[in-house]
Amino acid sequence: PGKQKKGEKGGLGEDDSVRLKFRILSGQVFERLMRVCITRMDAFLASYLELGSGDKGAKVNPQSSPRWKKASPIIKAYVKSVVSFSDTLTDAVMVHMLLR
Repeated sequence: PGKQKKGEKGGLGEDDSVRLKFRILSGQVFERLMRVCITRMDAFLASYLELGSGDKGAKVNPQSSPRWKKASPIIKAYVKSVVSFSDTLTDAVMVHMLLR
């Protein structure tokens, strides 16, 4: 126990065993959170992976980013969660938003 030095592991998000638990009590808050996560994740990932802002229709290989190796487990977990979430959807509006 002591202060961590710069570059040492153990900070938030650096250890795979760190799990944050929280509960969303409002259906409206949950819906808005899901909308943001689903509709803006591609832009966030493109920015984080520094893929550039070229043509919107242009295909980009995320594996070409030097950050891909570190981010890929998180991205794969996100995609898996979205697919799992889509299996539970019953609201047509949410299904439409997810498929857009």
